[in-house]
Amino acid sequence: MFTKRSNGRGIIFTSSHVPGKEFKNTIENGDEVVLHINNESVLVNNICILENNKIQGTVYGFEPSFALEFSGIKIDDEVNFTEEHIISCS
Repeated sequence: MFTKRSNGRGIIFTSSHVPGKEFKNTIENGDEVVLHINNESVLVNNICILENNKIQGTVYGFEPSFALEFSGIKIDDEVNFTEEHIISCS
């Protein structure tokens, strides 16, 4: 269902940098991520890392459509995906 990142492309990590601390470079429970279905961004929060490279989270929006539902997924739906589907993480 979700589009995989292109080969060789890493996850874009965004956050405020705290001087003296390393930049964020891992996905953690509670993060927010952006997934894609074709050219639509699916915004997902409340990330929970499960076993076997599985990740779960709650859809809270779509861009650029700002729809309440896209491609059979609605806001507040729980979705499952893997790290290879994550475009960005904050």
